[in-house]
Amino acid sequence: MAVAGDSAGGGLSIAAMLRARDAGAPQPAAAWLLCPWVDLTMAHSLPVMGESGDLRPEELSWSARGYAGERLADPMVSPMLADLSGLGPLLVQTGGDDALGEEAIVLAANAVVAGVDVRLEVFEEMGHVFQLLYAPFPEAVAARRHGARFLDNHLSA
Repeated sequence: MAVAGDSAGGGLSIAAMLRARDAGAPQPAAAWLLCPWVDLTMAHSLPVMGESGDLRPEELSWSARGYAGERLADPMVSPMLADLSGLGPLLVQTGGDDALGEEAIVLAANAVVAGVDVRLEVFEEMGHVFQLLYAPFPEAVAARRHGARFLDNHLSA
């Protein structure tokens, strides 16, 4: 089994892996995180949006509070703040113009420090969830191919 998620689904994928680890359950074979939203405190989100203008800070804040109330710093809500040790392999992808891109980069760095097998891919000039929203772009096609290959490699191991 593998998990994958885009944006908030990327954060939920990591949270599910953390729950499994904490419960002593097996880890997924791999996780593919597409522009993950992993810090609902928004400490690492850009104060202004990238060229794509795809996300607005006030909308992110409203969504975060609607989902988690005052628990924004809970590692199960903002998994970038969690101890990531013991997680399965991760492919983290983000766009160079993604307003949440810094979160993805920090998550990947934290995972490396925690000893997790992680691969980070940053696609320049791409916005939030470009893999799906910009489907015909060559970068989106390449990102989806990388993700499929990553999952296939780990599922068939």
